[in-house]
Amino acid sequence: MLNQAQVPGWAASYRFRPVNGSSAGSRELVSQKSPTLDKLAAADKNAPQLSAVLNLQHSLDSLMKPETSVRLRYLGALSPLFYLGIALLCLRQRTPSQPWSRIDVYSGGFFLLNTLAVVYEFTFNRSILHRVDVLREASGSNYDSSTVKFGLVQTLLDLCVFLFYGHARTISVLANPLLRGIGLGCYGTGVLCLLWTDTVLMRHFEGGSLNRELMTTGPYGIVRHPRYASLLLAKIGFAFIFANFFGWASAAFSFYLAQRRISLEEVHLQGLFAEKYGIYSRQKSRLLPYVY
Repeated sequence: MLNQAQVPGWAASYRFRPVNGSSAGSRELVSQKSPTLDKLAAADKNAPQLSAVLNLQHSLDSLMKPETSVRLRYLGALSPLFYLGIALLCLRQRTPSQPWSRIDVYSGGFFLLNTLAVVYEFTFNRSILHRVDVLREASGSNYDSSTVKFGLVQTLLDLCVFLFYGHARTISVLANPLLRGIGLGCYGTGVLCLLWTDTVLMRHFEGGSLNRELMTTGPYGIVRHPRYASLLLAKIGFAFIFANFFGWASAAFSFYLAQRRISLEEVHLQGLFAEKYGIYSRQKSRLLPYVY
């Protein structure tokens, strides 16, 4: 639940300019739109890549308007709370006498952990939504254009988990209290590790996306991708807590997404940090120390 076509360089480019006459250290991303792009797109309706470039560019132009940026910042930061509300409604029973009978110590613990995590991460979400370049780098959308598409699929799978748990039977073998307790422990550990990683990331992105160093300390001193490791541990716990088929389908899909995203991200990081990242990747495992 805690939740990914390349743009050709000739079609759209971006530059950085000082904000309000400030020093070069405080900059914003400004699009440089080619005046011929719209004409080319109109002339060639069979150019999906060019259309994707135009759509991305227009979206970024809209995001960079101050009034839109502030609004999206807060809506984006609060969206996990809306999602939690929808998830709770999926569990609500039709019987007036016991509308919340499916909220037990395990599912209730899940929602409590998520609420605490959302409140804690509100600052992190606002910090990455503050600037378009930081948002694209932190979300990975600058090297993985399918971020939103896969995120929506994951969200729908998770909602199926809640609906099935609330209104159908769980898998009896997995509904064992011991297994669900282990799942809650895994979920809690995953959330704590995720919050630790995001705290480090928030400090990392505070200065914007320029002149950053490769992160090799804190959780990044243990594995190369601690955020994905935390999310996967939480997703395994999620599947155990809700004990149904969709939970395990969601977990399997998460593993696929993580592996896909890691492959793309490592190419991106190799391009940014060159041999420095090569040395780091030889010293640290991807997700599980000394194993993988």
